[in-house]
Amino acid sequence: MNRIILASLLFLSACDLFTTRVPESPDSGRSQQITAVTPQQLFENFENSFKEKFLDNYMICLADTVFIDKKFVFIPDGEAASRYPILNDWNLNSEKQYFNNFISQTKKDIPVILTLTEVANNSFGDSAYYQFDYSLLVPFQGESESAEYSGTCKFTICLDRSNKWVITRWEDIAKADVPSWSQLKGKFAN
Repeated sequence: MNRIILASLLFLSACDLFTTRVPESPDSGRSQQITAVTPQQLFENFENSFKEKFLDNYMICLADTVFIDKKFVFIPDGEAASRYPILNDWNLNSEKQYFNNFISQTKKDIPVILTLTEVANNSFGDSAYYQFDYSLLVPFQGESESAEYSGTCKFTICLDRSNKWVITRWEDIAKADVPSWSQLKGKFAN
């Protein structure tokens, strides 16, 4: 009997059951994604998905036929559409592919900065139209300065079945002599 007690005590002392461990550091990569119950929250989530470089948060901002009876539509600027014909058949899977490819080519610890400056909006109950001037600063790997893409984008947004706002239509309009978002999408489409 004494042998069993002694063996148990030796086993317990060898396992360090009674010593404290070093606590793990908290997860610093928490998402800023919030439920988009207002159009402003949708566009805030959209901006944050670039800053955080988080595909799932990006895709949640776009219409998915699982949750809404509308297909996501992207209308590229004319110059980019002729340069990158793939933009003419753009869909939700194209968005996913582009975003993954694009984010993989950015510097890991530096955020992509999307700035949307509202120009106009119209609300129609369960849908709305927003126009923004945009600037997208992209810290590509191997480049000392961030690349800038800018232009104007027009969004049609709608409430989906779960009462969240999503982008159903996105039209990109280029500025003269500045790369547009459409060009970025075309460049990283494959």
